[in-house]
Amino acid sequence: METRGGTLSPPRNYPFTIVFAILGLYTIACATVVVAREEAEPFPEGVSCEASSSVSNVSGRNGLPRGQWKSLDINGTTQWILVRQAKTSSPEGVILFVHGGPGLPMSIMSYAFDEPFLEHFHVVHWDQRAAGRSAATLPDPETLNIDQYVRDTKEILLYVRGEFPEEIPLVLLGHSWGTILAMYAAEYYPELINYLVLVGAVVDFRRGQEVQYSYLKEHNLIGDSVKPPPWTTLQQLVPISQALDRAGMSVGTLSEAWGTIFDGSPDYDDADRESLRRGAEFTLHYLLPRITSWKIPEDLHRYEMPVTLIYGDRDLSTPITLGREYFSTLSSPCSRFVSLKGIGHFAMWEANESVASIVAQQIHDCRKNR
Repeated sequence: METRGGTLSPPRNYPFTIVFAILGLYTIACATVVVAREEAEPFPEGVSCEASSSVSNVSGRNGLPRGQWKSLDINGTTQWILVRQAKTSSPEGVILFVHGGPGLPMSIMSYAFDEPFLEHFHVVHWDQRAAGRSAATLPDPETLNIDQYVRDTKEILLYVRGEFPEEIPLVLLGHSWGTILAMYAAEYYPELINYLVLVGAVVDFRRGQEVQYSYLKEHNLIGDSVKPPPWTTLQQLVPISQALDRAGMSVGTLSEAWGTIFDGSPDYDDADRESLRRGAEFTLHYLLPRITSWKIPEDLHRYEMPVTLIYGDRDLSTPITLGREYFSTLSSPCSRFVSLKGIGHFAMWEANESVASIVAQQIHDCRKNR
C-alpha cells in the first residue's frame, strides 16, 4: 500500500493550498468583565473583548527559539510533541494544544504565538497521527477515524500528566477539528483534565456549511458555479475556503503574515515541512469523508471541569452563531463564552495575548468560585 504522497503534486505554495482546503472543512485582558457561572443561560451574549496580539511582526528572526521535541510511541505509531517551559517559576498550569485541520499542526507556527502563553503556562504542542512531524511515516488509513484519534489523545494526556507535577493543572485546548477530540477526551477521561478550552469549536459540520453558503451568496462572494452544501470533497471545499479568507472570516488579520511565519519556523526543517504537506493531503483524503456529517452528540453537553468557549466574531469557518447555541446547552461547574472582536478562525494566533489572558483568568475565577 502506497501511503507516502501518491501522485499528488501540489504547487510550491502548498501551505496555502492545504490550509484553504482545511479551513473549508468547518469551514486586552478580559479579566475585568468575565463572570464564572454555574449553568449556562439560554442564548447568552457572553463576553466580547478587544483582541490583542504579539504575532503580526514575528518571523523566523524574532520569534521564540526552537522548542524541545519528544517522540512518543502512541498506539503503534511514532508521534511527536513540542514542549516549551513557562517563563515563570509559578505557572498556572500546562496547556496541551490539540490542533485543527485535520492535519494542520500548531507546532510549526508556535514560535510566533506561544510567548504570551509562556507568561502563565508550560506549553505542549502535539502533532497528531499523520500530521506534521508525525507524518514522517504514514499510518494505515483505516486508523484515521475519530475513535482512534481520541485514543491517541488519551495516551498524550497520560504522558503529559506524568511529565509535570500532579499539582499543576492541565488545560486541554482544542482548536477547530481539535475541539472534537478535546470534547470527547473531556467526556471519557475527565480525571486527566482540569480545564477545557475550545477555540472555534465544531458544532455541526453540515449546518456550518449552510451558514457559510448563505453568507457567501448574500454578499456575492461566490458565483453560481458553487453548488449548495453538503461539500465533502477537496474540490468543493477549496473555493469556499478561498472566499472565506477573502472576506476575513478564516485566517483573518494574519492573511499577509501567514507565509512568512510558516516558512520561518525554527522548529521545522525542509523534511518536516514535506511531512506536513504529505500528511495533510493523506489525512484529508481519508478522514474527510468520515467526518463531514459529524455534529456534537447528546453526551457532549455536560462536563465535570470548567469549560471556556472562544470564538472570533468574524469566524465563519466554525460559525460563532452555532457556538452560542451550543454554549446555551452546556453544563459545567464554571463556564464562559468569549467572542473576540475583529478576529477570524485562528483566535489563538490572531489574538494570542487575549486568549492567553482569558485562559489564565478562567483558572483564577473558577478557583475563586469553588
